[in-house]
Amino acid sequence: MLDEAGRMDFAEEVLGLVERLWSTFESTQGGAEDRKQQLVGLAYIIAVLRQDIGIVWDQVTNLPEVRDLRLKELLAKELGTVEAAHGEAVRAAMRRHGWVE
Repeated sequence: MLDEAGRMDFAEEVLGLVERLWSTFESTQGGAEDRKQQLVGLAYIIAVLRQDIGIVWDQVTNLPEVRDLRLKELLAKELGTVEAAHGEAVRAAMRRHGWVE
């Protein structure tokens, strides 16, 4: 959960969650015919998760208790942009899971 720089990193948890959801889908609806279909299914799951996380984010950051803190701006400043090293760490996790080569 914490990377070498002390930054929170949920790549492994997210990949694991998506894979569990895909596995559940496959067990009830049937498996993918090929890798392309599997990747489309994984992308769909990720899109739904992003949508839900976005809704939760909006709700939490707009609660009266934190609205006056300008939480969105503070967190954007704190987190900054994604560093290349973090992006590579996520891609490495994806390689370990067999999502990319």
